[in-house]
Amino acid sequence: MSRPRAARRSSRNTARFWALHRDSWVRLALRWGQSVELTDGGLHEEGYHWTACTYTHAGDRVTCQTVESWRDCDGPGWACSTSFAMMDKLRARVTADPVLCAPAALPDWEVADRTQRDYFAEAEGY
Repeated sequence: MSRPRAARRSSRNTARFWALHRDSWVRLALRWGQSVELTDGGLHEEGYHWTACTYTHAGDRVTCQTVESWRDCDGPGWACSTSFAMMDKLRARVTADPVLCAPAALPDWEVADRTQRDYFAEAEGY
C-alpha cells in the first residue's frame, strides 16, 4: 500500500541537511515553514560566548540566521549573519576533511548579510 498523495508531496519538500552543533554533526529535517533553533555557549576563563542559529525552510531555500554575543578580555561584542542554501544546494559541498569528521555532502551556504560590533575595538579607533 502506498502513502497518500499529500504525504508523498510533503516528504519530497522536506529539507534534509547536516549542521555543526556543539562540535558534532547533526542531521536536520525541516518541512516547509518550519524552523529550529540550535543554541550553544556559556562561561569561559575570560567571560562568555553564546551562539544561536535558527534554520528555517522557506520554500525554495533554507535560511540560517546566526546571532553571537561575547565578552572577553578585549570587552563585549556581537555578530549577526544571515545565510541561505537553495534546496538543490543542501548537499552540494563535498568534503573529505578528516579533522572535522564531516559528512560527505554539506550545504553550500551563501552569505546574504553580516554585521559585527566590537565595542573596545571601536573605542580604539579600529
